[in-house]
Parts: sequence; C-alpha cells; structure tokens
Amino acid sequence: MAARRKSAKEKALDSAIRMASCGIMLAFVLIGIQMFSGFVETKLMAQNEVVKPENTPLLETPAITDTEEEQTGFTVCIDAGHGGKDNGCDYKGRYEKDDNLTLALALQEYLQSQNVKVVMTRDDDSFLKLSARCRVSNDAKADYYISLHRNKGEGYGIESWIYSNANDESISLAENIMKGLETVGISRNRGVSYGTSEGNGSDYYVNSHSNAPSLILEMGFINSSEDNKLLDDQKEAYAKAIGDAIIETYQAYQQDKKTGDSSGL
Repeated sequence: MAARRKSAKEKALDSAIRMASCGIMLAFVLIGIQMFSGFVETKLMAQNEVVKPENTPLLETPAITDTEEEQTGFTVCIDAGHGGKDNGCDYKGRYEKDDNLTLALALQEYLQSQNVKVVMTRDDDSFLKLSARCRVSNDAKADYYISLHRNKGEGYGIESWIYSNANDESISLAENIMKGLETVGISRNRGVSYGTSEGNGSDYYVNSHSNAPSLILEMGFINSSEDNKLLDDQKEAYAKAIGDAIIETYQAYQQDKKTGDSSGL
C-alpha cells in the first residue's frame, strides 16, 4: 500500500519542531561553554593568587646588612683531622682525632651563627682518605679549607702550615688566625710555615689538592699539659677567634675582588 503523503501543514509543523530542537541544543551548548570558561578562569585564579585574610599584616623581609651581603655564598670547609681507625697522635689515653672533632664542631657552630655556610669532612668518629676530604671541599666550591690537627713531640704552642707556593689570601688567612688565637691566649705562637717539616718544596696533601686557600692548624702539643688545658678551657674562645679571622680575611679579599685589586685566587 502506498505511503500517505504529508500535508503542507504537517510539513510546516515538523520543520518548526526541528528548529525548536536545534535552538534548545544550541542554548545548552552555549550554557555549557560559559560554565566551562568560568570553571577554567576560577582554577587559574586559584593557582596564581594568594588569598590574604582580612586584617592580617604582611611580614616584611628584614633588611640585609652590608656584612650579610658580603657573606652571601661564603663557604668554609672544616676538616677534623684523622678519625675512625686513624687516631692520629695520642698521649695517656687522649686521642688527637677526638680533640680535632671537638674543636671542629665548635668552629662549625660559631661560623653558622655568623651566617657562614659550613661543610664538614666529618662530624663523627669516621675515617676518610685525604683525597675524600679534599673532594668534599672542592665539590662544595668552598672559599677556605681549614684542617684541624694537633702536634706531638718536643715542643709546645700552636702553628700553621700552608702551601709552599701559597698566594696572598692563603698567607693572610693563616696569619689572621694565628693573631686571633694569640689574642685569646696560647702557650706559644710558632708561626706560619710553608710546605712540610721535611722541606725541599714538599707539601701536605690537603694544601696541595684543595682548590681553596687552605691551611693545617696544629692546635698545640698533645703531650703538653699546658696546651691541653688551654684547649679544653678555651675551646669556645678559640673557635670564635678562628671564625672571626676567617670572616675578616674573606671580607678583605672580597672587597679587593670587587675593585679588581686582589692578588689572591
């Protein structure tokens, strides 16, 4: 049987229904776009804005002093000599490795209180090869390398050893430290020496393999009762004297570097 043809009135009604449906769908699409845009905008605002509670005062960044500016990026490597299976020298149950670490920790604490960054080759009773000690300093790009030790033998007092071909900054560092310690009180200032006790252009490993100005600081003789008493009684004062000398040297040579007059490094 042949299908009945739609009348003109029916065709007009179908067309009107289709147009209405398209209009409704378009409205839903537009509403959806607006809702999505608002959601995205809200997320972006939440990610990029910090909401501050009302009546909450803003914290101001403290002003940086000239001294603190000069110390920005200032790093000191403190090396407590010996450690672990290596006792160093000893006397009547007293071990060099322990004295070295005790002073190293006191020096670390003081320097950090002065806003100086410190790296330690060891902060406990552990053993490190000399090459590992220098690597700690060099990897940290330390500005100075301070190796703490003690003497033993016929003698008394404090001395320091620097690289045989040390630059002006290394020399000043050693001399300033010796002067500072002498001000606190030591049994004898044995001075600043170059190379090693063997002479002939030889150098101690840490002085010749450190990239930074360095020194070995011999904090008295372990078999000297006077040196031992001074170290025990003046530990904090010694740490402060060494720390202040380090900072003084750094500030002086940083100023020279800024004006292009430094003969160091």
